[in-house]
Amino acid sequence: QRALFKVGLLAYLTQNYEQAQTSLEGYLNISSSQLGQAQAHYWLYKTALAQKSKNISRKHQNILLQDYAYTYYATILPKHPKIEKIGKPLPFANADNQVAGIELFLQLGLHQLVSRALFDLDDISSAQKFALAKKLDHLSMYLPSMNLTYKLMLTEQALYPEILHLFFPIAPYTNFFTTPKAYKVPSLVALSIMKQESAFNPLAVSAANAHGLLQLIMPTARRMAQHNHIKINKWDLFTPTINIQLGTTYIARNLQQLDNNLIDTFIAYNAGPTRAKRWKNQWAELDNDVYIEMIPIQETRTYVKLILRNIYFYQRLYPEYFNETIDYKGLPEHFVKH
Repeated sequence: QRALFKVGLLAYLTQNYEQAQTSLEGYLNISSSQLGQAQAHYWLYKTALAQKSKNISRKHQNILLQDYAYTYYATILPKHPKIEKIGKPLPFANADNQVAGIELFLQLGLHQLVSRALFDLDDISSAQKFALAKKLDHLSMYLPSMNLTYKLMLTEQALYPEILHLFFPIAPYTNFFTTPKAYKVPSLVALSIMKQESAFNPLAVSAANAHGLLQLIMPTARRMAQHNHIKINKWDLFTPTINIQLGTTYIARNLQQLDNNLIDTFIAYNAGPTRAKRWKNQWAELDNDVYIEMIPIQETRTYVKLILRNIYFYQRLYPEYFNETIDYKGLPEHFVKH
């Protein structure tokens, strides 16, 4: 699938638009993921724009805004995804045996059993998903809440605020960012990275032995601690204020070394500064949307897209919290910059 997409993208870049359209339509037909389908529609939209085919470009834009409004690709369109002003009326959620069992585990504080039960959960109604996600969110179990909410979003034809607020929760910001003006980067950027890194779990530990909210490994954490003139041990990385202080220092240093470019900084955070600098030298002249598609590592490509999407929706959902100017390079043209 990746090979077919690259054929279409390279055809687009060399202005062979008929070949681009053929390859991208083929990619759309075989793509099994929501992100892959959104990707195909976006580049078919761009191809039609280049061909001055207004009806076709409008068709793909409308599909993105209607069926894939929660994706990165919808957020970089000239027309913004519509967030409904009126909430979605959901019927009362009758708890079946599965949901009742999970609710009992929650009441007893047996969170490990909750995670296992959610993994084995058979299909439940939209109302049950929403009610359960809301309870999990209230208990700061953000990852299972967001996972349930994402499944709910896949079935919806509109962006409803109460659903988006569960997928992009504000409580981690108000709980963890106690002194947002003290950090070296906008809290919006740090929060958007944090959502992907740890799903807002301050005790998260990865397979690569990264710790805490911003998933810092000890060598990096020690270097950032020296820059902040503090001493730390591994357990300090589970303290939100320390983790955010060190993590935002690392983000700020990458921004400084990478010409204040957010895309390169996100690449560096995920794949390392060496790769970020190498890829920047290879593809610096490309438009940002093309540059992101050229990132060789799939995990990093997806990571960059998701963080940009997070920034977009956090700005739109919570303007009262995120009204600081974001003037870094790499921010998509149509994002709010204040």
